[in-house]
Amino acid sequence: MRIDEVRPTFDVFSLGKVIWSMTSGRRVLRLWYFKDDEFNVEKMFQDSPGMNFANQLFDKCIVEREKNCLPDAGALLQEIDRTVGLIECDVDHIDLTVKRRCKVCGIGEYNLVADEDLLKIRSFGFNLVGNRTMKIFTCSNCGNVQLFSYDKETSPPAWHKPKSGMQA
Repeated sequence: MRIDEVRPTFDVFSLGKVIWSMTSGRRVLRLWYFKDDEFNVEKMFQDSPGMNFANQLFDKCIVEREKNCLPDAGALLQEIDRTVGLIECDVDHIDLTVKRRCKVCGIGEYNLVADEDLLKIRSFGFNLVGNRTMKIFTCSNCGNVQLFSYDKETSPPAWHKPKSGMQA
């Protein structure tokens, strides 16, 4: 590629790889393979819940196809600020495959005990009306309960996994 053909996405891609290197502590990331087990920061730092947010950031800049890349450094800075904010606030990543530590005791993990099952939901004392349903989680150590209530037809976007290169 000629120097006059380089677009801002080239810088975003390069900066994304530098951020990956700073996060992982490793010097080399082959191409855009940050989700491969040997390069995946979620696998490297399994006890660090913010790594899933780091991978979401990498999804937007360390990409195979330029069309999936953030357009410029300004957009990357916004995504970095958003990601740092999520990590600093200790936000839980809502995904059934991600272990979430209890926010009350800090020892146990939340386990799904009722997933749209009306009988199990009623055992917690809830009588849903209309098109509502729930996911109910309890802590394995202290019993703290987390409830998620939503419309059956349009579950919240947080329950949908973003596709690679797509925004959540």
